[in-house]
Amino acid sequence: MVEWYDTNLKRNWGYNAAPAAMLYLSNPPEVKLIEPFPEYIVKRGRGEENLNRMVDLMDLFVKDTGFMKFWEEQQPFYKEFVDKIKNQIPFKEYNQLIKDFYGEEKANFVFIPVPLFLRGGYAAERETDKGKIVYFIGGPHKLENGFPVYESKILRMLVFHEFGHSFTKPVVNDYEDRLNEYKHLFKYMKESMKELTYTDWITTCDEHFVRCGEYFLLRLAGFSEESQQGYERDLKEGFLLLPFIKEKMEIYINNRVKFQSFREFFPNFFEVFETVEPALKKNPSNIL
Repeated sequence: MVEWYDTNLKRNWGYNAAPAAMLYLSNPPEVKLIEPFPEYIVKRGRGEENLNRMVDLMDLFVKDTGFMKFWEEQQPFYKEFVDKIKNQIPFKEYNQLIKDFYGEEKANFVFIPVPLFLRGGYAAERETDKGKIVYFIGGPHKLENGFPVYESKILRMLVFHEFGHSFTKPVVNDYEDRLNEYKHLFKYMKESMKELTYTDWITTCDEHFVRCGEYFLLRLAGFSEESQQGYERDLKEGFLLLPFIKEKMEIYINNRVKFQSFREFFPNFFEVFETVEPALKKNPSNIL
């Protein structure tokens, strides 16, 4: 399995594709595909045939290694790991804040904590007959006496950020052609975005919008200081459009009777793209 993975799947499969793909598989001891992989996972996985081979090898790996025995032995650890997270932040309250802010319903919000993952996270979603389930898959932030734990401040930010992608990204994708009319703006932040692994204009746009949503959600949740800290951090990292998008987002927040959803308001953001270049061109550092 490991040798096959290195040869046939490792390239272009990392980051968010691998954890998202697991959402379409059954739990062991029998690993099988329960729903067809979406197109973007098939593309990242180098084709349907390649991914079917992966599933077969994972199933074989479970049987050959006695994985279920390991799984049962680890249950006390997993229980403690999850129990420490449950009451850290009010997940249900925050999920409702997210739905209300973006003005869109989802079938469910699911946070999947993974002890061996990095301290950030991934967003994913899956269509079901009851609607769209959105996921935040993320790792712990530190060790306490050798045990992996989450910091409430970081977890709160990531909940708003990663779940937020399921609301911003579809809208950004739907307006991709229009956004690409302003692709030339990317040159003002290209190098700083590349350092953060955001290598294209559309992804950079989505990151601007979801981060602005994150600031407002933190503020609505009663954490104005954390909101401001996140905003200043992201400005320093090179998200140069944030002041202009944030200003426009204030209009959305203050006119929710008129604008029922982020999607409905979105065309108003094009005023930013139409007018922002002189400020970027004159002296981008002034924005910071």
